[in-house]
Parts: sequence; C-alpha cells; structure tokens
Amino acid sequence: MRIVPLERLKHLEFLQSAIARQSNTSFVIKGWSLTIVSAFFGFSVAQRSVGLSLVVYLPVLGFAWLDAYFVKQERLFRHLYEAAIAPKTSIPIFAMDTREFEAEDRVRWGAVVQSVPFWVFHGTILSAAVLTSVGLAITAVIEGHGQ
Repeated sequence: MRIVPLERLKHLEFLQSAIARQSNTSFVIKGWSLTIVSAFFGFSVAQRSVGLSLVVYLPVLGFAWLDAYFVKQERLFRHLYEAAIAPKTSIPIFAMDTREFEAEDRVRWGAVVQSVPFWVFHGTILSAAVLTSVGLAITAVIEGHGQ
C-alpha cells in the first residue's frame, strides 16, 4: 500500500475541483445556449422575420465555441490529474499548469469539436436554426407571391 503525502492529496482535491468547475461551466453554457436561442427562434417566428432568424447563428456559434473551450479545459485538467496520480509522477505538488498536455490528441480543438456529445447538442441547435431560417424564407416567398 502506497502512502500519499497530505500535500499531494490536497493537490488532487484542487484538480478535482477545477475539473468540476469546467464541467459545470460547460453545463451552464448549454443551458444558456438553449434558452437564448429558443427566445430568438420564438421572436423571429412571431415576427416572421427571416433576418432575425439569421441573427440566431451568432449565439449558436458563440455558445458552441464557449462550450468547446471549457470542454477542452476540462480535458486538460483531467490529463494533469491523471499525471499527478501516477506513482512516479514528475508533476510538482500544487502545479496547475496544463500546457504540457496541449499536444494530446483528445484535447486538441478538432477532437473537442468533432466529439459526439458536442455535435448532438450543438448540431441539433444548428439544425433547428437552419430549418427555422429556411421555413421563414419559404413562407416569405409564398406570402410574397400570394399578393
């Protein structure tokens, strides 16, 4: 049985706390994304405004980028945690620098953005934005020809 110094245990608690904060922030961003984008959808449909339905792409892309950023940070801290719990670790106690893990495949921007959970959530919202814009454009064309 390996005895772990108290300082190392405290360091691991700090890392776990950082991971939990990143994960929680990602969750909150998803909630805000859904709320704000839904409000834009509702308002653009109520106003029958194609232009307003196109504005919804800004928060969709902005929240997707923010979510990807925090998921990337969470993955970096997970790598640091895994390195810190290794028996012969070279990670100094209380180190919170994740730069050495930037080159890992799972933490690159491409890996984060191409992940299934990312596309299930943000892809669904983006699809709804496209369908809303197209639907409003078709409605505007049909109503324009009916006059």
